[in-house]
Amino acid sequence: MFSSDPARCRSGTVAARLFAVVVFAAALVVAPVAWRGSVAVAATAFTDVPTTATVGTPYTFSGTVTDESPVAEVEVSTDGGVAWRAATWQVGQAAWSHTFTPSGSGTAQLRVRALNAAEDVVGEASAETSVAARVCPCGR
Repeated sequence: MFSSDPARCRSGTVAARLFAVVVFAAALVVAPVAWRGSVAVAATAFTDVPTTATVGTPYTFSGTVTDESPVAEVEVSTDGGVAWRAATWQVGQAAWSHTFTPSGSGTAQLRVRALNAAEDVVGEASAETSVAARVCPCGR
């Protein structure tokens, strides 16, 4: 009865083909994930950030970086990530630091990032400090 019904045979074939396409598509999505190796990430943190600073007066902020991923450089930003400068740090060290002299009052948006040899960011952190205006010692 089923073998002589052509419509029934075609719908079974279509269902089998659809199933094969779904299985193939799932394999394409899942397979690349299985091929990726584990990616190590450097833990980057602030350990010392002044709660306040004053315009024109240098202050130092510092932190740590773990070398779970080969860290080649540690950079800091005092403007929320617009401009980056090298932190005081040496390969193999856990501690980094940077001295900054603010030129304007407000909130300094501090950022630190660890880079690998290919200059990919492998860890980053952020903090803020309040920068007060310079008070004139003019005697009034």
